[in-house]
Amino acid sequence: MTAFLAGARMSVTTAFSLMIIYTPEVYPTSVRGMAVGASRALYRLGSAGVPFLSQVLLRKSVVGSKAVHTAVTLTAAFICLLLPIETRNRQLGE
Repeated sequence: MTAFLAGARMSVTTAFSLMIIYTPEVYPTSVRGMAVGASRALYRLGSAGVPFLSQVLLRKSVVGSKAVHTAVTLTAAFICLLLPIETRNRQLGE
C-alpha cells in the first residue's frame, strides 16, 4: 500500500513537472502566468491532501482511498487529452 501511495504521489509530481515544461512552449505570456500560478496552487492543495488520504482515509477505507487516487488520475489523464497542441511527428524549429 505504501508503494502504491508513493507511486501515486510520484505520478502527480511528474505530471506537474511536465506541465511546467509544456506550458511555456504552447501558450502566450499573458496566459502562461495565470496557468502556471493556478496549477501550482492546485498542486499545493493536492500535496496537502495526500497525507490525509494516506493516513486518515486509508484507516477508514482502503477501497475509498484507492478510489480517490484512481478518480484523480483518470480525471488528470482526460484533461491532458484536451490539451490543444500535440508536437509528435512535427518538425521542430531552431
